[in-house]
Amino acid sequence: MSLREAIDKEIDRLNTYLHKSYKAKVRWSKTGSWEKAIQAEIGSAIALGRLDLVSNLMERRQRIMIMVAQAEQEEYEVHS
Repeated sequence: MSLREAIDKEIDRLNTYLHKSYKAKVRWSKTGSWEKAIQAEIGSAIALGRLDLVSNLMERRQRIMIMVAQAEQEEYEVHS
């Protein structure tokens, strides 16, 4: 196996890993673990030095938390 082939093989393995990681974050988001997905994305954004993305994700987290709290309050009032 040439060095170029070995590099290509490792990059393919990396791509597989990244794809699984992406799918896991999407699954978390869809199954109620959206905070876990946001935390993972914040970690990636910090590692890249993208504070603008961190800010955006924090704002999204806050909006979702507010909406979830409102929905829980409405449900509580309906069942009270």
